Amino acid sequence: MPEELKERMVNTIKWSYPHTGIGQQQKFIRKAIADLCERLENEYNQGEPFPESAVHDE
Repeated sequence: MPEELKERMVNTIKWSYPHTGIGQQQKFIRKAIADLCERLENEYNQGEPFPESAVHDE
């Protein structure tokens, strides 16, 4: 992760903690992933999880 992006995340966590209750980077990252997946599922797959890919990236 670029240092600038990590610093932005850390600052966001510190300043938004009273509103979100998220005070750890791991929880923040998990929430960000879940939110983006949900947004893309809603936008491109009628709100349903995408099916498992036939080819897995490694």
